[in-house]
Amino acid sequence: MSKGFSVDDILGAQSKAQAVPGMVVVQLPIEDIIPNPANEIYNIGDVSMLVASIADKGLRQALEVIPADGGKYMLIAGHRRWTACCQLYNGGDKRFARLPAVVKPSEGADEDLISLITSNA
Repeated sequence: MSKGFSVDDILGAQSKAQAVPGMVVVQLPIEDIIPNPANEIYNIGDVSMLVASIADKGLRQALEVIPADGGKYMLIAGHRRWTACCQLYNGGDKRFARLPAVVKPSEGADEDLISLITSNA
């Protein structure tokens, strides 16, 4: 009788998912996520196609946030995705009451700004 095997047996250890330190995805209430005022230099533009995609497929990439005052979280990456999810949520789609996000520690105003700029590049 055959012992059986798994895909991991065929592909080896490289196929196993590895946790990346500092990259834990949590579900945050949409009301607790605030836009980054420094992001005003970027035009979010028309997100109607993104809204349709997220409504159909879900939010496929987590937002990146840093802790902010009052128990809130400020966006570092994902302003367009967050805007699209807000439109869906405010339109009655309660699937977006909580959004996946990676909470990173603030590294100071200058480093946080660099993170914001590079995430928009």
